[in-house]
Amino acid sequence: MRLRRLIGLTVGAVAVSGTAVAEDRPYEVLAATLDGRVTMAIVDRQGAAIAIEIGDDRPEIIQGLAAGAILSDLREIVSGEGDRQYTVSSGIASSVVRLNGDIQTGRATPAEAARLIDDLPGLTITQKGQLKAILSL
Repeated sequence: MRLRRLIGLTVGAVAVSGTAVAEDRPYEVLAATLDGRVTMAIVDRQGAAIAIEIGDDRPEIIQGLAAGAILSDLREIVSGEGDRQYTVSSGIASSVVRLNGDIQTGRATPAEAARLIDDLPGLTITQKGQLKAILSL
């Protein structure tokens, strides 16, 4: 429930039908709580991913190949089933994480993506500005 409120989007698996939805809501958002850390990936119009991990310590913004690996992990968890423990490629070799709750997926307009970033706890104003700039918001 906390994650659902955190991302502030219509959640659940979203099937995108047609290009109108993709144009109106060009940002893909995937989020899950993995081993107690909120892990989120935001994908921009060109398919570039930014990942954010928020835990008890300070939040971490992840870019490049590492963000792509996290995005891949989250997408795999969306399609997966099982005992809610997953081996992820974005951690140390053979990292196993536990999904605490449900994974949330959705699409966002630029305004919704910006609001999502503004609502993330623990990020400084500078970090929020950096995320928005990277995503062209």
